[in-house]
Amino acid sequence: MPSRFLRQRAARLFLALWPGGAELDAVVKWQQSVAWPATARPTLRQNIHVTLHFLGPVPRGRLQELVHMLAVPVRPFELIFDRSALWSRGLVVLTASHRPSALLELHAALSERLLRAGLPVESRPYVPHLTLARKANDSVLDSMHARETEMMWRVASYVLVESEGGRYTVLARY
Repeated sequence: MPSRFLRQRAARLFLALWPGGAELDAVVKWQQSVAWPATARPTLRQNIHVTLHFLGPVPRGRLQELVHMLAVPVRPFELIFDRSALWSRGLVVLTASHRPSALLELHAALSERLLRAGLPVESRPYVPHLTLARKANDSVLDSMHARETEMMWRVASYVLVESEGGRYTVLARY
């Protein structure tokens, strides 16, 4: 009973870059051009994003506080995804070989706010990436590398998102 009660009281949150229509169309087009193995689970169109920070479970009573606390200025930038990769556990991603200074500034400013709020911050270096599919295997590599990988996202904002049962709900736009 206590764990069920805690789950109801907590929201599983993350901060993310959310694509505009043109960016989303480009990602989906690339994603659909890959010959996915039967085991693969391509990311649903409505769930495509770039995570800035994963906050994890947060008591719902803190949502209003966090919505205000996590507002930081964003200096617009372009993020170019130019590499595809198969990461551990079958994660297929697009990554950016260059991380614009405005992205790193945004990430650092949000890290500072999260720490001030008593929330965890990932200690590993930040690697912006788009997850295209899960549970893929090596058979996808030839198909991925045969595709041109260069997608540009124009970024001028970020979002606070709740993840619940595989569905993402944007709670705040900044």
